[in-house]
Amino acid sequence: MVPPSAGASGGGGGSAASLEEVENPVKVWLKKISLAQYSDGVVDYGYDSMDALLAAKENEVIEMTEDASIGMKKPHRTLFLNAWKALLKTSLSPQRTFASKEEEFENMIAEYDPSSGILSKDQFTKICRAIQNGSNPFENTAGAGKFCAEPKEMKMGSFQQAAGGLFKLMNVNKNETVPKVLGGVPALKEEVEKLKTNKKYSKYYALVSKYLNYILYEPASEQAYPNGIRDKGRAGKTLSYFAEHPFAKEADLDEAEVVALRLYTTPAFVAINEPLRNLEEGVEHPLPVLVTILAEALRKLRQIGSNDMAAVAEMFLWRGMKNLKPSDEFKTRGGTELAPMSTTTDIKTAVEYSLSSESLIFMIVTKNALQRGASLSWLSAFPTEEEICFSPLTYLQPTGRTQVVEINGMRFTIVEVAPSN
Repeated sequence: MVPPSAGASGGGGGSAASLEEVENPVKVWLKKISLAQYSDGVVDYGYDSMDALLAAKENEVIEMTEDASIGMKKPHRTLFLNAWKALLKTSLSPQRTFASKEEEFENMIAEYDPSSGILSKDQFTKICRAIQNGSNPFENTAGAGKFCAEPKEMKMGSFQQAAGGLFKLMNVNKNETVPKVLGGVPALKEEVEKLKTNKKYSKYYALVSKYLNYILYEPASEQAYPNGIRDKGRAGKTLSYFAEHPFAKEADLDEAEVVALRLYTTPAFVAINEPLRNLEEGVEHPLPVLVTILAEALRKLRQIGSNDMAAVAEMFLWRGMKNLKPSDEFKTRGGTELAPMSTTTDIKTAVEYSLSSESLIFMIVTKNALQRGASLSWLSAFPTEEEICFSPLTYLQPTGRTQVVEINGMRFTIVEVAPSN
């Protein structure tokens, strides 16, 4: 379906925690071919790693270059396509030789030392298998996905911002926003239409309106995206199917909340996340009604299964970040994820999505359902991602336990954190 630096601005003030970043290889490549002006658009579209570019089909690349949200001029489309074809050819030459895959895997496992950190042998084994099965793990071939974050994607806010609340973060008046929230789906549609004339955020209009219309008016259909098949196995399902789903009923979700959740799982999520992470002081978030409805829906979803013993059981969740390492400030004070935060229950998934020369993995330890996010797979546009999503302003506090795993030229720093929301 589908991104940390110091000094995050926007509602709440206070200094922001930082993670030291490495420039996205896709953006480096675009600079080399003199198309740097389209970097954000290409990355936001889903081609946020060289792996994603190399795995794409020609018709998919052409479709991306013609997407209105990117705004690529016709001569630049040709330049991009020719450069991509040349890149594809050079990528076919092997950069190193391995012994048999199983022998390589066994050599990785032999490096496990139970006294060296926080990972169990099973977790360590899954990391090794993900590395072994991944594409070339060297420069310019990091993984991609919503469970990982690029430097621009994972801007960590301060403790003060977490405490200040969502309306303050969005720079909007609560008393003016709440009545609009009660307007439901019509209010969402009206807010999205206003994007068209928003001087700062009009770039999101085509993207958001496209997927809002898909969710509201079109039957679900399967379509290939860089991160998977949209609505796989759900062809023909309409909005009413999700609104009447047993989980929607158990969580007491209204139609607008179902729409907001579905919309967040599409590529339109960037119009929610990027402004939350990069708001300038005094500038309002362009979609405060949508963000408010989404945050409330994520909290309400925690009702599902609340009477089961699993609701009070410990659970480990994972989030990977490629080309990043934790700063001393983050290891000491932690940081706040200003936007909704996608995680996965499978460490292997997080590792596969964040393969790079310097990767950071959050090991998120939760003690009960109220401390963790909500499962979105039952209504997600990309159900195979098994996404567990936290509401905005989740504060991540490091426990002090870390582990570094270095295999095949890659360095993974695993940091154990406890979430508060």
